[in-house]
Amino acid sequence: MIIYLLGVHGSGKTSLIENLRSELPVTKILNLDLNPKIVKSTNPSAANQQLRHSDYFDNLTPELKKHPEHIILIDRAPFSLNVYDRTFKEIKTITNKEYEYLKKDYDDRLKRFKQQLSVSGHSEYYVYLNTPIDQVKLNIIKRGRNRNLNEEDWRYLETVYKEYGKEIIKLKPDQTLTLEWDSNKSVIDNYDWWGRVLSVMIKKLNRGFFSATVRA
Repeated sequence: MIIYLLGVHGSGKTSLIENLRSELPVTKILNLDLNPKIVKSTNPSAANQQLRHSDYFDNLTPELKKHPEHIILIDRAPFSLNVYDRTFKEIKTITNKEYEYLKKDYDDRLKRFKQQLSVSGHSEYYVYLNTPIDQVKLNIIKRGRNRNLNEEDWRYLETVYKEYGKEIIKLKPDQTLTLEWDSNKSVIDNYDWWGRVLSVMIKKLNRGFFSATVRA
């Protein structure tokens, strides 16, 4: 069983995953870093994006065979690759022609992965951290590494956020859990609550998955 943890850079996925490691030792956790963090510090060319495609699927596919009985918790779903490709097209970092090339590469790799998935017996579920974009920006700044982001960087982040939203609404309700942010609670309280909800969900998955929107 695969659970994809979804959300833009800075939404809290990595922190949530790290907090779950000691609590859920039977869960295989994959932290697949597939996206460039900010535009100016990377070279998001079509060639580099294709490498991210291959790295993601090449690391994910073998885990299906290695852990047939485990729940696999993964930082980002396959469609996240296309989200970042579309983002770079929108902000004109790559051309429309380069995007079409990447889309075909992504579609081909995704088709092969789905074939492997059906053989493995794993089912797929999604957990979306719906952290507001303003809170995402604060989280990034508070990390201390990205205090000098410029207008282009923020436009990149906002575009990723928008493109993610388009994908979330396509997901099947019976495969998706959305964790909503409560602006009346502190950052710590929001993430603590999300962690508890996700932990309980994973522990009960063998009895079925529930679809819900959960507020902190």
